[in-house]
Amino acid sequence: MKVTPESDIRLAVKLLKIIVKFIIETDREEARKPFPENKSTLKQVADGMDRLRAGRYSAIISRVKEHLQAMPATYLSLNDAAEIAGMSPCHFSRIYKETTGRNFRDYTFEKRIERSKLLLANPDIKISDIAERCGYNETSSFSRAFKKLAGEYPGKYRAKKAAKQR
Repeated sequence: MKVTPESDIRLAVKLLKIIVKFIIETDREEARKPFPENKSTLKQVADGMDRLRAGRYSAIISRVKEHLQAMPATYLSLNDAAEIAGMSPCHFSRIYKETTGRNFRDYTFEKRIERSKLLLANPDIKISDIAERCGYNETSSFSRAFKKLAGEYPGKYRAKKAAKQR
């Protein structure tokens, strides 16, 4: 199911109707009773709120990912991403992990290395220039990061690619 603003509004209206119905149908004494009598209605409300929240979080994360793809040469820190999302770094980090199943730092790390692999296919570009284009200030830190993810250093990776193309 694709999440759109219209579907969010429909879900919010549906939740409000359930809440209003719950309030009207139960008096204060009934509402104070333990969960068994009210459990199904409360579960519906909680599930609906979770769906709304998940849709909103997905939209926020998509916006941050679009920004990252539009500016591949710049390093996007957690603080920068949180600012784009309009939330604190801690909150953004938590919802990113909840929504995608991995850390924001790992995602940016992988994207930078993917970009560097594409650039390494061109033998005319120096590795130091590739490191800079991928957001690394120092070639040595780029090489270590590349080795950590790709399993080999950028020069060796480039040599293997060149050998395969021959």
